[in-house]
Amino acid sequence: MKSLDFAPTSLEEWKKLLFSFQGRTDRRAYWLIFVILSVLWLGVEFILRMWIDSAGGINQVIEQINPWLARAILLTWLILNIWIALAIQIKRLHDLNKSGAFVAINLVPYIGNAVMMIWLGFFPGTPSDNEFGPSLSKSL
Repeated sequence: MKSLDFAPTSLEEWKKLLFSFQGRTDRRAYWLIFVILSVLWLGVEFILRMWIDSAGGINQVIEQINPWLARAILLTWLILNIWIALAIQIKRLHDLNKSGAFVAINLVPYIGNAVMMIWLGFFPGTPSDNEFGPSLSKSL
């Protein structure tokens, strides 16, 4: 089996990939993060649905926990996911030699996310150095 030679190998590399808006990243890292975030979202949704079902409904779950704590956890989860999604998308745009401002395409209802997924997930990056960093093919 082929190793994930494109995946970060240290904590510093993971932090840079997930939280930095600087530099470039390739399609493989984009899809890796997309899959990880999707699996995490599905896992959290599954756990919440099981909890709600076992408690007898959403009202019973709300009675079991502090609503402010639940809101704080949800808000933290959402901000973290949005930040990571923006960071990886902006770095993919940089790899395509485009400004990170193009991430605003996501705001177009219904088609924005699909356009971005196709553009970032399937179009190859700039093969040479660009204004956002050195060529990724040199570092692989």
